[in-house]
Amino acid sequence: MLELLFLLLPIAVMYGWYMGVRQTKISRDESKASQTRQFVSGIKFLLEEKKEQASDIFVDLLHINSDNFDANLALAEVYRVRGDADKAIRIHKQILESDVSVTQRKLVYKELAKDYVQISLYEQAIPILDELIEDSTYQVSAVKLLLNIHQALCDWDLGIKLIDQYHGILSEKYTVGLKSQFFCEKAQEFILTQKNDAAMEFLEKAISLNPKCVRAYIIISQLLKNLHRNSSAVEYLMKIPQIAPSMTMEMLPILRSCYELPREKSVYLEQLKKIHEYSSSASLIIELANFDELDNEETQEFILMHLKRNPSLKLFSELLKYQQINAHDAVSKENIGMIQSLVNAQLAKNPIYQCRNCGFQSKILFWHCPNCSKWSTIEPIHGFEGD
Repeated sequence: MLELLFLLLPIAVMYGWYMGVRQTKISRDESKASQTRQFVSGIKFLLEEKKEQASDIFVDLLHINSDNFDANLALAEVYRVRGDADKAIRIHKQILESDVSVTQRKLVYKELAKDYVQISLYEQAIPILDELIEDSTYQVSAVKLLLNIHQALCDWDLGIKLIDQYHGILSEKYTVGLKSQFFCEKAQEFILTQKNDAAMEFLEKAISLNPKCVRAYIIISQLLKNLHRNSSAVEYLMKIPQIAPSMTMEMLPILRSCYELPREKSVYLEQLKKIHEYSSSASLIIELANFDELDNEETQEFILMHLKRNPSLKLFSELLKYQQINAHDAVSKENIGMIQSLVNAQLAKNPIYQCRNCGFQSKILFWHCPNCSKWSTIEPIHGFEGD
């Protein structure tokens, strides 16, 4: 009997090994089948444009390790762009806890800093960026992220200092544009505290650094106007049409206020004609029509000529105003007035400004786009529904 047990023992061991292998294969097949079902569900959610549910499934499918490094990094980027920085942070922290190389770890830290900046956790982002700034590979991106933090915190002095320190690794266009805006921000702060001399100093610095900084010209001209230095204000204003014709609409109210009308009407009209050499802004054409020495019919012809060249609801509304004045009977006046009211109602609904970088639209002029955070990219809308 004992001999029989010894004969059966190898068979039992072999059977146990076989059953273990078979069970492992069954479990692996079941796991693969489950993963396949999850993957199919994820694809289905994507097709149904249920991106949040889809990305959650794909996160569960991905195992955080060096083999899936790029996939996990890409998925975290998707989350951050979508506005789910918390989920991006979770993925980045999981990657850092896994077996990744030093190079990969630094890349993840850079992405983690971006996550923190997006949700305004600047205290967590700054130590990471202070360390990355010492690495030439990540220096540019670290400096730019730190500048974003200084902008958000309105630390203009620290921002200017950082630009000066690292201007050699940043593009001239980037540093000139950004630093001139920081100078303008400093000037605005001094204007609020009525430190006009200090404000003038920073505005002059902005113009000296960036001769195309329209914002500086507008602020300095308004400041000079308030100080009753009208002729100096006009000098700065008249440079705007040459460097940025699209911003003509912004300068006209300040320019008009620099003249004592109607006594200085002829001088003001001459300035408008000089601006017209650079700009065909609808606002400028309307201003010329209102101040030029033309009769009603000549004014209509003048507006109509520009309306044909550059169709515009603004100009059309102005043309209707003069046609209503020239109408011979009450019914015509009423009909034209009704059409003008409809046009004006449409104009009142339309946005006035648009960011040329991201397309953000607004009725208010922002020097710093609230959507894409770019400086000096928002300008008046032109064309049929604009200026």
